Amino acid sequence: MSERTDGTGDPNDEFERLGRQAGAELRTAAPTDGYHLAQRAAGRRRTTRTAVAAGVSAMLVVAGLVVIDRSRATDDRQDTVAPVPTVTTTPRDPGTWRTVPDAPQGLSMPLWAVWTGREAIVVGIDEAGDTAPSAVGYDVRADRWRELAEPPATAEGSSGAQWTGSEVLTATLGGQVFAYDPGEDQWTTRTAADESMGFKLNTLVAVSARGVLARTTAGWWWYDDDADAWESLTAPGLGADVTALGALDDQTMVAIRVGDATITSSVLDIASRTWEDGPEVAGIPDEREPAQCTTANALVVCTAEGYSSLEGTVIDPRAGSLGTFSLGSHSSSLRAEGTPWYAHEWKILLPRADPTWEDLPLLPGGASGFSAAVWTGSEIVFFGGTDTQGESTGQTAAYTPVAKPGTTR
Repeated sequence: MSERTDGTGDPNDEFERLGRQAGAELRTAAPTDGYHLAQRAAGRRRTTRTAVAAGVSAMLVVAGLVVIDRSRATDDRQDTVAPVPTVTTTPRDPGTWRTVPDAPQGLSMPLWAVWTGREAIVVGIDEAGDTAPSAVGYDVRADRWRELAEPPATAEGSSGAQWTGSEVLTATLGGQVFAYDPGEDQWTTRTAADESMGFKLNTLVAVSARGVLARTTAGWWWYDDDADAWESLTAPGLGADVTALGALDDQTMVAIRVGDATITSSVLDIASRTWEDGPEVAGIPDEREPAQCTTANALVVCTAEGYSSLEGTVIDPRAGSLGTFSLGSHSSSLRAEGTPWYAHEWKILLPRADPTWEDLPLLPGGASGFSAAVWTGSEIVFFGGTDTQGESTGQTAAYTPVAKPGTTR
């Protein structure tokens, strides 16, 4: 933003004038692109990166015409992600399923799904043999699908995705980063890791709303979404045998180590780029398979199978164990990564509820598992149904849970 050309204007006055002008344009514009406008109101952080001039760094949030000075937040790395709104839909009875129209052809095996506040963005491949990834959007309020621009070919190797407040951010195990703008229906390729950073075998990658955390053969790395750049990180105090990485929330990431019947976590504060090592927790019994860990509701859930049962523990990375559980079957599972729940064998678990399991009724249509899910604020929408033999059915269904995040029954 520049001062008036006569040199007499105050930059702040000019900023206010532009704000009033934007408000007038908003009031007179035809409401033909509500989705796109909503994303602009949420704030496109990548646009603000280049909007700094005359020593002023600020963002105009059109919704409500609120002017926010972002210069200090950017300097202190305290930039926050716009909250994801929920969508108001027709109230449904808790504990019931809702049928969803079949997804477009070519997406029988979803790789991941992300909730934007209005629709689920789903990326996957076709089980029939066409391995090129494709993308679709499911509008919950309208109960309809739309085909989206084709993702980059290497996006098939992505290790999850997150909503940044304006875009979907995803990264591959090879250090490639992509972003998808649902308003523009456009994919962009971001700065990739270089060869010296060791993105080869044994790489771990986790995506957050702020960037990408990676552990490679050459060290620890952080991709900053605002700067579109990779930087080196100090290692956590867990040693080299890290089992998994995950995003706890938009401000923190977690590294997890499982070994010698113990589980240890270390939390990365994204703003300061510092680690906080947590306590050791009694882990999975030795006779079980190696534990698999994921994040849910800002906690870590680790599980291991053995002797036709599933053992698990819920961990607060800073405080220690919150509880353990045991399930008598593990023949198939529901994947709800990216939601507040951990899901398994037609049960969903809110980790902060002691832990409390909720049994799901049998799903009409016969699917026995799903590969991706999103939480809309009122429903869990599951994608990529499979049958008891693991064959894809392509089914999608939405479930209204009894217990909501932050509550117990």
